[in-house]
Order: sequence, then C-alpha cells, then structure tokens
Amino acid sequence: MPACAFPRGSGTCVFLRSVFECMDTKVKLRSKIGTYAAIEEEYKRLLLCLNGERFLFGAYRFDRVTEELIRFLGHAGDSLGINIKTTLVLPEAEAVMAKEALGTFCEVLSSERLSPGLEAEYSVYCTYGFYDDAPDEAAKKWRVKNAEAFFGAVCTLKKSICISDFKAYDPYEYPVRASEGEYCGEKNNSVRIIEELAEDSCVYNLRIRAGMLMGASMKPADDIAEIFDKMTRGDRFVHTSGRTAYSLMHISDFIRAFIVLSQSCVGVYNAANGDAAVTPGAICERCYRLSDDPPEIDIVLSGEKTAQSFALNTQKLSLTGFVPRVSLDNMLEEQLLIRGDAGKNTNRSYYGKLPVIQSLLFRMMCEVDDICRRNNIMYFLGGGTLLGAVREHGFIPWDDDVDLMMLRDDFERFLEAARRELPPELFLQTPDDEDGNHYLNIKIRLNGTVFCSAYLAGFPKLHNGVFLDIVAHDYTANTEAGRKRHMKLTLLARGLLFKKWSKGSVTQVTEKKSYFLLDILKRILPFSFLEWFQKRVLTMYRKKKTDYLYDGMGPNIGKGAFPSKWLSSAVECEFEGRMFPVPVNAHEYLTYLYGDYMVSESGKNIEAYHDAVWVDVGAYSQKKEEKSYVLN
Repeated sequence: MPACAFPRGSGTCVFLRSVFECMDTKVKLRSKIGTYAAIEEEYKRLLLCLNGERFLFGAYRFDRVTEELIRFLGHAGDSLGINIKTTLVLPEAEAVMAKEALGTFCEVLSSERLSPGLEAEYSVYCTYGFYDDAPDEAAKKWRVKNAEAFFGAVCTLKKSICISDFKAYDPYEYPVRASEGEYCGEKNNSVRIIEELAEDSCVYNLRIRAGMLMGASMKPADDIAEIFDKMTRGDRFVHTSGRTAYSLMHISDFIRAFIVLSQSCVGVYNAANGDAAVTPGAICERCYRLSDDPPEIDIVLSGEKTAQSFALNTQKLSLTGFVPRVSLDNMLEEQLLIRGDAGKNTNRSYYGKLPVIQSLLFRMMCEVDDICRRNNIMYFLGGGTLLGAVREHGFIPWDDDVDLMMLRDDFERFLEAARRELPPELFLQTPDDEDGNHYLNIKIRLNGTVFCSAYLAGFPKLHNGVFLDIVAHDYTANTEAGRKRHMKLTLLARGLLFKKWSKGSVTQVTEKKSYFLLDILKRILPFSFLEWFQKRVLTMYRKKKTDYLYDGMGPNIGKGAFPSKWLSSAVECEFEGRMFPVPVNAHEYLTYLYGDYMVSESGKNIEAYHDAVWVDVGAYSQKKEEKSYVLN
C-alpha cells in the first residue's frame, strides 16, 4: 500500500508537492481567480491602517457589491486581528434580508428610522446595478429620497465614497469608451444625482464607477448571462450580435481597486479591466474557444447603428499603479465552470476549485487511514464517499466532502490517537478542541483553507477550512417501540443543543404547548449540560451491544435503525487508486441509504451538496509541477 501520510517536519511546501503528485492529470483549470486570502496579503499594510475605523454603507437595496465589500472587511479584520467596524443602512424590507445574511459581520439599520449624527470615518453609498430596474420616474424619486435620508444622517470624518456603474454616463454609441469627465445623456439621471449628494456630504469625496462585475455572486447583464447558459446546455444555437460593448471586471479585482482608491484617492475613477471591453459576440466566440466540448454556434452580426457602449476608459485608474489580476478569459471560464463546465454536469464547482478540493480531501483521507491502521482502529467509508467507492471507485464528480464512520468505541479511540498523531497541517475540530464549537461529529479541517456555507459564515471565529466528517454509529434497542423512543429522544437532545447554538426555536415535539417549555429549557440550560445529555442519550444502549445500530450523529437518523452485523467487519475497496475499508455488507447498507444506488445521477443537473458561499484553497491552488493551478 503506498504511503500517503503528510510528511512530518518538512513544511507545507513538501506537503503541497505530495498533494499535487496525486492529482488527476486529466483535470484542466486555467482560471486565475483572485481570493480573499490573496487580496488580504497584498493589501495587509493598507488594511492595518483601518484598525478602529468605521465604514457606514448605504444602498437602496441589498446588492451583491455592498455585501461582498462588507464580508471582505469582516474576514480580513478577523484574520489580521484588527477591528474594522461596519454598519449597513437599507430600506426596511431590504434590511430584514441583510440582517439574515450579514448579521454577524455588521450592524444593519433601517433608512426610514435614521437619526442625524451617525458618525463614521468612511461613508460608502452604492448605486451599482440600477440598469437592472425599470427606469420610471417614481423609482428614480424613491432612490434619490433614500439617498437623501442616508447622507442627511451621516457625519463622515474622512471620506465619502459613492459606487456606481456605467449608467452614470448614459451610454455612448459604440465604440467610444467613457472617460471620467465625459457625459452624453441627461445630467439629472438618478445615479449622478446621488453622486452629487455624496460629494456634498464630505470635503474628501471619491466616486468609483465600475464596469460589469463578474464572479460567482454577481449577476451579468441578461444578454451576457444568456450566452453562458446556452454554452453550458450544449445544444446548437444562433447568436445575433450587435455592436453593444461592455467593460468587465472581476469582483475580487474590484475589491482590490476599492482598497487602493479609498486610501489614497479623491475624485472620479472608472474601475474595469482595461483589456476586457468586448461585445456579446466576442464573448460568445471566446467562450467557444475556452470550452472543452462546446456546442455549435452560428454568430450573426446585425450591424445595428443604434448599438450602445457600456465600455469605460480606465487610464486614470492605471496611473495609481493598480493592475487587474483576473483576465477576460479567466472571468469567462469561471462563468462556464459555475454554470456547469459541460463535462462535469454540476451547477456549482466552487470557482472551478472542486478538483483541488477533492485532491486535498483524498490526502486527508489517507492521513486518517494511516492513523487508524497504526492503532488498529476499525472504520468505514460512509455516505456519498462509500457510494463513490462502490460505484465510481473514487469521488462522485460533484462530491465536496468525505464521510467516514466508526462504532462508538473506535470513535473515542480515534479521538485520542488523532490528538497525538495528526500533522500540523490538519486541525481536529471538536467541542473540546475549539471554543464555541458544538458540532456533534468530528471534523478534520485543513489549515490555510476556507470552505464556508452561508450558515457557518455566521460563526467567523470557528475553523471553516476544507473538511472531512467522522461520525459514530451507536447501538439502539432491539424492539421496534424501543427504537422509536430512542430516536425521538435523540432528536430532542440534538434539537435542544443545536437550537441553543443557532438561537432558533425547538420544534422536535408534536404538542405546541411543549414548544414554550422546551424553549425555556434551551435558554436556561448551559451548553455543558446539553452536550452531556446529548451524549448520554446517544450511548444509552452502549453496554448492551444490541442487534441494531442507528445514525444518531449524522443526517440519516430518519432512515431508522439497521442491523449491527452490517458494520461487524470491513473489507477493502478501491477509492482513487488506494484501498480503503468499507462495510462487509456494503450492498445492504447502501440500499438502506439510497435504494437503487447503482443508478447514477450523472445525466441530471446536479449541484454540489454543501453550496459553500466562500471557498479559498489558499496556497494549495498552486500546482508546482504542471502550473495548472496558479493564482498570481
């Protein structure tokens, strides 16, 4: 059996080489998408200057640009140990949505309830994306009124910043690119009115006018989004192209530009990739070249003379020394990867990083396997990982984590061994090893990475790296009535702890009168007691060694109990070229979980399971041998 453990005492670089030596050589990833970690390192000095500063953000709706900026400042502040305060002001209905998404990152206020005298070093008002809405007078007046309320309440001590887009120029006829002081349409469009309100609010004023922002979280213009969708569907199509031109910029480059400009510049600046001003027809042609298996396309040139230009002249931005990192091809390829990549059949591949994530997970599996074999600990591949081993002899194409399972005695022995033997690159995540963590199962996390769901973004102090799960299966009652009682009690114990952690309402019982009592118990009982109670419930049949097991820790408790003989011993099964243990009754266990498990979903439009909203593989994105994974 090949040695696949992380190298001891040889540092991360050697570990990186060992990881990428095991990568599938068929994987092709050309994108150089910027990451939070890369931006953070590049602008660490500037970010340190923001310690203790407050940013007051405002907008007429909860837009993606504002959300990305707030998330970046929050994550960068946490990782650098600095305090960057952020407050977001939105209309009442939008504020409700923002609180759910950004409640742990910033304070959210309603623009209808503002009082004068809101102090901040920087006020940032965003009008990006007005081109998506109907241009009626009522909407214009409402937007301006909302901005007036914001600027009327704020007292900015350093700088006022207004973020808008090409709409500020009222688009030119192609092929002109708009420069900062040029306008061709009406001067009183709502974007420019709000820019002037921002300018009047502070002596030091900055206006940033962005091109069309690209990225997983951004919405391209409809005619551009349609091209990406058609390309990934794989059917032949006809594209009629006029002379409309767009300037594009990746959201990570926009954040970099925002940091530079906010610290050192005043006046008006266009923000776009100077090499990425293209027509939809040109985007269609470049997507064709970037796709591994493109559909047939007929491009018809209309020659329409009324075509508009949304292209921006970015010479002024270049004078600051700013250079975009993400090229046009990188941006387009990312969109194709996000929408399906034609050859993968997945809606999301995490910025094209899913192959890297799976390679890292495989190395982590090898490390756990080595520890278990050295200490004679029995474990099994579980869930989708077991399914992949039996059906695919490796990862299911869209799988983004690893599931391992053990019996309770082996589970506790593994905890002891892991604390002794895990290499420094890996982090053992349990309630005993991390403050504020109340996970029921074990997670092994990879340091220097981020793989964070929308829910876990609410717990920024927890380790949110690429992970594998290890769950314990416990014994349950031999009688059907006893098993039902045990599982209902387990759901209650799990629910009390989880709802206390997430500050939700307990709904595991059927009588509504009980909700009130359980919510009171959840509030007054400490975490230590709830965790003790949960473990006591899970292991109440531990000494009896009954004929049945159940998945009290994991997501399959609803499947009911299964015969304990299915996990009585292990046999070897190939997974990504290495042998791993699977249950001796793997067929029965997989049928219990999935039914007809040999029927692949590969013909369907499958989404990756965890739907992570923030993915960063850090230094592991750089493949040393073949240069297929390069960020800088």
